[in-house]
Amino acid sequence: MDRICVVFGFLVAAVSAQSACREGWSYDSDRGSCYAIPTGAEGNWAEAMAYCAAMSSELAVIESQGEQNFLLNLINSTKANYPHDSDFWIGAVDILEEGVFIWANRLTELETYFWAPGQPDNKGGRQGCIRMEHEAGWAWGDGACGSTEYFICEREAEG
Repeated sequence: MDRICVVFGFLVAAVSAQSACREGWSYDSDRGSCYAIPTGAEGNWAEAMAYCAAMSSELAVIESQGEQNFLLNLINSTKANYPHDSDFWIGAVDILEEGVFIWANRLTELETYFWAPGQPDNKGGRQGCIRMEHEAGWAWGDGACGSTEYFICEREAEG
């Protein structure tokens, strides 16, 4: 009987975790958030922000090493779906004041950074949007907001 209760409890927990997010989203139980990398969708930073908003979400807001690691695993487990330059927009910018990075939807300053070596560099004086960069092992770099990239959306878990 105990064995049945343990199995039943495990199944309930598994179903609960899956139902916490819409289909196609990945659940991070440590943060209570759901994440999606829309397959085939690419855009500049503003388009990525609008796409996520249309899905009742925002560009990913990464506030801990655990969250960065979760997204690294998500990207690595799905990267075959992204044949082009595989950098990913996240929700941070410094377009209001150079060198002061904020989470755009929240208007709060970043407290945690995962910069690639030499980043941010504001190359050419025109890089104000933050992305996770493939060539840097998914560490962060600043990029031109008008460049076309993939992106990661985040929303609160349901239920």
